[in-house]
Amino acid sequence: MIVQGLLLLDPASAPEPGWLRLSGDRIEEVHPGSPPSRPDLGSPRDIVTPAFLDAHVHLPQIDSVGCDGLELLEWLDRIIFPAETWLMVYCRRQFEKACRELERSLKGT
Repeated sequence: MIVQGLLLLDPASAPEPGWLRLSGDRIEEVHPGSPPSRPDLGSPRDIVTPAFLDAHVHLPQIDSVGCDGLELLEWLDRIIFPAETWLMVYCRRQFEKACRELERSLKGT
């Protein structure tokens, strides 16, 4: 299967037109430019991220992943939900502080 799109190969660079060839669940080839034949999937406007890993983060869980050997719901109730509440309160305070500082600097005081 040939997939066409804007290849995101380096997160520090803009996606470039290209294509890749899949064989089963494996990426066999990745190339810049136009595909050698009509693509089976994608278009010149689609973003393609070969070997994309789900790297999203839940900030309140960074220090608590797998801690305490608790079952999921108990872990959420006892560890994560309180951490999320704390983080929300902390972020709110920081936001309010930033707004006060910005207002103060705009007034020139």
